[in-house]
Amino acid sequence: YPQLRSVMTWALIFGVLACSGLLWVFSFLGGAALERPAEVQSQIGLDLVGMIPRIEVDERRTGAGLKAGADGHHLIVCRADGRSRCSDAYRILLTNLTSKLPGRPAVILVTSSTLQEGKSTTVANLGVASAELGHRTLIIGCNLRRPTLYKIFQLSQEGGMSDLLSGAIPVDQWRTFVKPTGLENLSLLTSGKLPRDSTKLLSSERTTEVLRRVREDFDYILIDSPPATLLTDALVLASRVDGVILVYAAR
Repeated sequence: YPQLRSVMTWALIFGVLACSGLLWVFSFLGGAALERPAEVQSQIGLDLVGMIPRIEVDERRTGAGLKAGADGHHLIVCRADGRSRCSDAYRILLTNLTSKLPGRPAVILVTSSTLQEGKSTTVANLGVASAELGHRTLIIGCNLRRPTLYKIFQLSQEGGMSDLLSGAIPVDQWRTFVKPTGLENLSLLTSGKLPRDSTKLLSSERTTEVLRRVREDFDYILIDSPPATLLTDALVLASRVDGVILVYAAR
């Protein structure tokens, strides 16, 4: 178990209940050192929907159909090696997650309790797994502090979510910022220029409007956010989505 990343979800929790509940969970995890899935379920009360093995060196091959690159691209194991343990684990996670959602389109927030727990990697691989099943999938970079998705997919960071939320670009032009990843059915809206106050931007009604509009074009929208114990951004977003995945790295 110490070699596994436990991926948990608290789906179908809405509005204020989602924010207050997540705040309690992250407060608990801030001082916790949980090693086994049973501990997560018994002490926190979350549904365990998947366990992702650590990505081994032999699984870090660049996937066909996606641009090659050195900065994080090897983390997209679902495309690099579709028969690996990690790939199967992400597909199981996607199946378990979608079974808990009310239907499509659905907006899913992915966060963690702290840094370096694999949430951006989880977002990227869930996106690939979803797209390969024929679902129109959009990944949105809402980590406006330390974005990494553009590195994983080897795409430009310029022009993204922060530009739409700041008012620099009208919300109805959001499609001009959506970037193809090279994989059919999978697109990326990067975080864009780093703002001075990300919480203020994400709290605005523009965020709600962007999410409303992207639902019209996509089946699943996956949002990458900062860790919730370090910043309030994830808690702000939690009230605007259909489900929340908490990625927790087993100690």
